[in-house]
Amino acid sequence: MKRNLLKTILVAVGMAAGTTGAWADGTWSAIFSEDYNDASTFNKFWTSAITGRYTINQTARTGGEAGDYVMEVVPVSNGGNGTTATYTGLTTSNRAVDSYQNADLFRVSFEFNFCYNSNQAPYFQIMNSSGTEVVGFYSSGKSSADGTVRLGANGSNTGGTELGTFTLSAAAGTPTTYNNVVIYTQEVNGVMGTYMDVTWAGAEAATTYTIDTANIVHIGKLVHNTKRYYNHFVFDNLKVELYSETEIVAAPQASVTAINGTNRTITIVPQDASHTVYYYLGDDDSNPIEYKAPVVVSETSVLHYYAQSASGAKSEIQKLEVNCVPITLSAPTWLRTGATSYTITATQEEVDGLTAVPAIHYTIAGGAEQTIENGGTINDVSGDVEVWAVSDGYTDSEKITIGHVAAYQTVEVWSYNLNSFPSEYGITSISEAINTETETTLNEKTVYNLKNIEKPDLFIENSTGWLLRNQTSNAFKIQNSSTSLTFNNVAPGYVIYINGVDDNGRYRISNVVNGEVKYSYSNREYFIVPTVEGAVSVTFNTGVSINVVSVNKMTETVSVTSAGLATYCPSVDLDFSNASNVEAYKAVVNDDNASVTLKKLNYVAAGEGVLLRSLTDGATEENIPVTSGIEKDADNAFVGTDTDLTIYETSEDGTTTNYVLSKESDVVGFFKAAKQENGGTLVGAGKAYLPVSTMAAAKGITFTFNGETTGISEIAADVKAAGGNDAYYTISGVRVQNPTKGLYIKNGKKVVVK
Repeated sequence: MKRNLLKTILVAVGMAAGTTGAWADGTWSAIFSEDYNDASTFNKFWTSAITGRYTINQTARTGGEAGDYVMEVVPVSNGGNGTTATYTGLTTSNRAVDSYQNADLFRVSFEFNFCYNSNQAPYFQIMNSSGTEVVGFYSSGKSSADGTVRLGANGSNTGGTELGTFTLSAAAGTPTTYNNVVIYTQEVNGVMGTYMDVTWAGAEAATTYTIDTANIVHIGKLVHNTKRYYNHFVFDNLKVELYSETEIVAAPQASVTAINGTNRTITIVPQDASHTVYYYLGDDDSNPIEYKAPVVVSETSVLHYYAQSASGAKSEIQKLEVNCVPITLSAPTWLRTGATSYTITATQEEVDGLTAVPAIHYTIAGGAEQTIENGGTINDVSGDVEVWAVSDGYTDSEKITIGHVAAYQTVEVWSYNLNSFPSEYGITSISEAINTETETTLNEKTVYNLKNIEKPDLFIENSTGWLLRNQTSNAFKIQNSSTSLTFNNVAPGYVIYINGVDDNGRYRISNVVNGEVKYSYSNREYFIVPTVEGAVSVTFNTGVSINVVSVNKMTETVSVTSAGLATYCPSVDLDFSNASNVEAYKAVVNDDNASVTLKKLNYVAAGEGVLLRSLTDGATEENIPVTSGIEKDADNAFVGTDTDLTIYETSEDGTTTNYVLSKESDVVGFFKAAKQENGGTLVGAGKAYLPVSTMAAAKGITFTFNGETTGISEIAADVKAAGGNDAYYTISGVRVQNPTKGLYIKNGKKVVVK
């Protein structure tokens, strides 16, 4: 028959998508189709450029029967800045459509729809096999349901040639109706051209659009650009059909559907269920095997397969290279999301058409092995975390160690919420917000204070990169160039806190001068520690919003039990000069080697053992500021421990006797450590003990707080040795003739006089 009869025939049968039939001496045959009802293959040829913004989902079709699904491009959260979703099933990446790419008579049909959004205008492009847009469906503008069909617009909703108009689906929701598209070739006046029929949602008749009257245009990629917030796109019932005067048997599709070590499970699906599929491995085609169930291949080879109709017609023989090698999972990545929590993700590359979905295995501080789902969160982290990815059939990933830095305890020095910057400055350049009279040079940068905020240690560059916005959670935004904030008068022991420097995980701190980022939460909260005293400059990438900034002083919590005394060994330098609840003392062995004076310290070096004394009536604790540059006192006899340590009554050489703070007969004091044959005494990490000359330590040691007698251990021994007299002693060891109200030691025990 003549090819110009094709259009007449198609219109006569209503151009129903998916219709096949025979007219005169020819037949329409479907060589490829997708209906997205199979959860394992629905997105084989659809990809989202940025999955953190939009994902490719299988969605139940509105009004469809049970098990009827569509492909949907779905926003993550608010969709961020948008992305593109691309379909490549009509390109050479899909071997099943090879014959279509060279055919003259074809039709490609599908259904689609998308909604408009409130920020920018989305669109759907139909491209040729070279990747150039042929025809597009464009939203006319943000928050507008008006759309246009355009020829050669190349991504512009005003470009190219307008062919017609249409109405987009309602904003920010999954479309519930579908536009039916058929792109086909036909001969008009002896010339083959390409045309498109669209039956718009709710319409009964198709509208015909001319794509090219003089050329056959093969459709290649399909691209949907979401542009920005809350856009949804649906796509369904793709079919590629060819017309031929002889029967065309569509080639079946083969894919790897399971991986187990070196084994590959191959599934072969015919385009027409009435066709029989045959296969063979390698080049020997003398004895093809009828396909009845998935095939397990254990050695690397080439699988050949084809379909055969009831009449005996065969499709082209297809090839699938099967690489039977073990696959090692990619190692996880991590994001700290809180003081003691990490979200762990192990993103895997597609191999043989499959992407492994691993579980995350982990240990905390070398503890028991635990498991979470990929993308899950590990909570209550108290030490280094070791994580790795595991999935059946795959080799475990390498193990990654997350070095956990415990969250700092701090007291605020100053803070400022940039969202509260005076609103009279409005949306303007930063040059109108700086105080030019405060110009100074810090870290080789010319910087200024901001006007009227009384934060003299916060400096900013007068950069064209800043855009002052005064919006909720978007006060300062680095708009088009990198620039920095500088924090002056800081030193080791301080912590700089910056909130809001990240935009959907894309932009971060790019450089720090005189400091380092110790850790961050969700790439939005950063904790920076100065490395030298002076000024710290923090530089950001472009497109960053900054909210709260602050400078804090690190602290350590020290505590004393109801006994009123405790030994302590800090891991950092501490400043006790302004402490109000707890005092720290060093031990100085006197010249007689038989007594020790406890002298108050205002500063304690890291690793230095001290005795803590409560200044309240009982148990107390206090946050002591961290400082730097402190050296241990040379005459401090206390020995601090940074790990659990077992000590014995005497040293190995017998020259010293070791005393530990403990409680005996209700008396708290320094007593000799247990002998070696009794297992010794455990001194916990972060505690201290006292070694004293053995020659002077026969019975006990007398202690004084800055000269005030306090030898509790010796007092208790003397009282007990005397058979228990009625003398009263203060808790600091001073004998009292006429006790008044208070806590005393009598007969080796604590008593309360009322």
